[in-house]
Parts: sequence; structure tokens; C-alpha cells
Amino acid sequence: MNQQDDNEWTPLYGLLLSIFAIINKLTNDKRKQREDIKKAISIAFHNTEKYYAHLEEGNARERQRELDLASDWESAAILIESVDQALANRIGLKGSFWRDGGTWDDARIKGAGIQLNFIRAEGMTLLQPK
Repeated sequence: MNQQDDNEWTPLYGLLLSIFAIINKLTNDKRKQREDIKKAISIAFHNTEKYYAHLEEGNARERQRELDLASDWESAAILIESVDQALANRIGLKGSFWRDGGTWDDARIKGAGIQLNFIRAEGMTLLQPK
């Protein structure tokens, strides 16, 4: 190869480097997105478990905690929207459940598909790297 041949390949090398940088960024962005979603689901799940334990100890319902749980679940729903709209809708319903004071009966909870362990397991499974 002579100097002229090297100069002809320079733009191609630059383009390839740019493409690889973009692919790497997308991969890192996806990884961060999965981590953010998992973290949001985990926070909502564990805060909900803590509240159920609080109630099982005989403590009174706390409206502010229920509103905080609604916010936790709605935050998770917003994050997961771009990955799975159907799951995001159900997680959003979990937020509605708490906004309504956690008063839905078992049949309504099951019909909405928002059982606590079921929602968490589905969210975590969906986000496993493929």
C-alpha cells in the first residue's frame, strides 16, 4: 500500500470507529436502563413488603406510606414503558392499588395481574440479559 491508499482508507476507519462508539454507547445505555428498572422494581417491592410487615404487626394503615408506595410503583412503570408496555400498565395498576388505599379485594388484584411476587418476578425475568 502506498501513501495515497492509506489516505483513501482514513475516512472509512473514522466511520468504523464512530459506528463502534455508537454501538458501545447503546449497549451501555441498555445495561444502565435495565439496572435502573431493576432497581425501581426492587425498591417498590421491598418498600411494599416492609409496609405489609408493618400492618401484620398490628399497626394502623398509614396513608402517606401508601401514597409513597403508589409513587414507587408508578416510577417503576414509567421506566419499564419502553421495554414492555403491558407490564408497565400492570405495574401502573399496582400504583393505583396503593393510591386507592390498598383496598382492592383478592379477585380484583388477581384479575389485574398485580400480585406482589408475580409482578416482581415478571419484571426481573424480562430484564435478564439475552
